Amino acid sequence: MQTVADQADLSFQAMGTKIRILVGAPATSAALAPKRAAQKAKESILLFEKTCSRFNAQSELSQLNNDSRQTVKVSPLLAQAVQAAIWAAGATEGLVDPTLLNDLIEAGYKDSWQPKRRISLHQALKLMPEPEAAEANPSSLWQQISVDPVKGTVSRPAGTIIELGGTGKGLAADLASEYLTDYACWAVDCGGDIRVGGTAGISRLVQIMDSDGQQYGSFEITKGAAATSGIGSRIWINASGQPAHHLIDPSTGQPAFTGLVAATAKAPTALQAETLAKQAFLSGPQRAEILLSKEGGLIRGTDLRAIDIPQRISKVKLRLKVGA
Repeated sequence: MQTVADQADLSFQAMGTKIRILVGAPATSAALAPKRAAQKAKESILLFEKTCSRFNAQSELSQLNNDSRQTVKVSPLLAQAVQAAIWAAGATEGLVDPTLLNDLIEAGYKDSWQPKRRISLHQALKLMPEPEAAEANPSSLWQQISVDPVKGTVSRPAGTIIELGGTGKGLAADLASEYLTDYACWAVDCGGDIRVGGTAGISRLVQIMDSDGQQYGSFEITKGAAATSGIGSRIWINASGQPAHHLIDPSTGQPAFTGLVAATAKAPTALQAETLAKQAFLSGPQRAEILLSKEGGLIRGTDLRAIDIPQRISKVKLRLKVGA
C-alpha cells in the first residue's frame, strides 16, 4: 500500500505564479525518495526563473537584452530557452513572437504582475473593441535570432529584446519533469502549464478555472501536457482608459482582442501545449477550433461559454508544426 512517505505534494511561488509538483511512488530501485525528486524539480524551476526572468535585472536574460554585441556567449539553459522561443515563433509562422517586450511594456506590463491591478473580466468585456484575429508581423526580428549550441552563443540584431514569458513556463515544466521519469505518477503545474506522466499510466483530471476560481471546463490526461492561454487573470486599464492585457498582436503591437478570452490546448509537451494555446487564442474562435482539433482542447468566448474541441481522428493540416 502506498503511504504518505511514498509521495510528495510541493507548492511554491515562482515565475510570477503558483507552482505545484506532485510525485507518486518510485517505480525503480534507483529512484530518489519522492520528496527529494520534487525538491530537485523545484530547484530546476527556480534556476530557470533566476536565469530567464525579465523582471530580474541581474538575470542572464536581462544581461543578454542589455548587451550591445550582436553575438553573446550564454549558458546552456538560456540557449535552450531562446531556442524554444524561436521554435514557437517558427511553428506558428510568427504569431507567437518573442520580440514584443517593448510593446508589452507600452501596454502597461512593465513590472512583475501585481494582482491588485487586475480588473474583472466582466468589466473588461464591456469595454473591449470589436474582435479581430491577430496576425504575424512579417518584418519581426525573431527571424534574425539564432542559437549556436556548439559555441554556446545567441546572435541577434543589436537592440533586439527577447521575452521568454509563455514559452518559458512551458519549457520550465518540461525540464522539471525530467527529474520525475522513474515514478509511478507525477505532475508539474507551472501556473497552468501542466505536464503529467508516470509508469503506472494513471489518468489525471485537469480542471480549467477562471480568474475567480470557478471551474468552466475539465478533461483527463494520462501522459502529456495541457496549457491555457487567456486574459482573465492579467487584464488592466491602460493610461487611455481602455482594457489591456499581456497577449499582444504582433501585427499591431497592441493587446489582441480576438473574440476569445481563453484557449486550452493539449500536446505531448508543455512547451508545445503553451505555444498551441497562445496560437489558438490569437487566431480567434474559428481558427482556434481547427488548431486545437489535433489533440483536443477547449475555447472560451467573450460570452464566457466554454466549447469543448474534440480530437479529430482524421489528420488536419495545421500551421503549428509539432516537434523541433
